[in-house]
Formats: sequence, structure tokens, C-alpha cells
Amino acid sequence: MTKKAATAKGTPRPRPSFNIVPEDVKNEYIRMSPQIARATEEYSEALQAVLETKQYRDETYAMLYMEVCSDADKKPSEGYIKNSILSNSIYQDVCRAYSAAEGQKSRLAGDLEALRTKKDMLVSLGAHVRIELQAEGGGTRDDAAVEDEDEDE
Repeated sequence: MTKKAATAKGTPRPRPSFNIVPEDVKNEYIRMSPQIARATEEYSEALQAVLETKQYRDETYAMLYMEVCSDADKKPSEGYIKNSILSNSIYQDVCRAYSAAEGQKSRLAGDLEALRTKKDMLVSLGAHVRIELQAEGGGTRDDAAVEDEDEDE
């Protein structure tokens, strides 16, 4: 958790850990639900930011379109209008914000997928640990309870 990530609201948060500590499977598994919940929340915030910046980009395009048309003495060509809008610094800033929001959303989608994969790996690792413990004739009630929870999902 050494890398910091900025959420859609700009608040730095530590990125989730994607490493698995085999000796601590039970605690790793217990931490998964809150990590997935937080990652889902961050992803939904990023998605909202994408939708809001896309809406703002479209509104800015429409406003600039009307502005270019009203400033012209005669009806300008579509190519002229489009080039005027694309070269406008306000529109360029809005497009950069939209691209940044899309990038953030994609990164968080990857984090969420990695956490779900980690959870699946923990379930599998827990099953292997249980088999090993049963083969050795050991095992605790806590280990069996965690693995029974795994199977319920």
C-alpha cells in the first residue's frame, strides 16, 4: 500500500494491496469485503465524474457552436465550426478533464477486478490449506468456519 491514488474527488487514498500473505489467509479473507466495497465506491465516484465531465464537454461544444455561428457574418461551414471549437482553449481543457476522468475510471476498474481475483485466489488457497490440515489430521474450528463461508458464496 505504498502507492497513493487520487479518487474522483481528488482525495488521495492508499491503493489496495494485491499481495497475498499465505500464512495469514484468514485475515486476508476478512479484509476482502471492505476492500472490495471501498473499491466499488471509488469506481462509482469515478464513473460519475466521467458522466459529469462528458455532459459538460457536450454542453461546452454546443455553447461554442452557437457562439461561432452567431459571430459569423454568413453561415460558416461545418468544418470551420468544428475547427474553431476544437482549437478553443476552454473546450480543450474540458476534453482533458474528460480524458483524465476516463483514465481514473479505467484504473479503478482494474483495481476492482484485481481485488475480485484476489478474493477468488484466497478461496482457492483456503481450500488447499484445509485439505492439507485434514491430511495432517489437524485443523481448527476457525479455519473450517472461514472456509465454509467461502463455499457459501
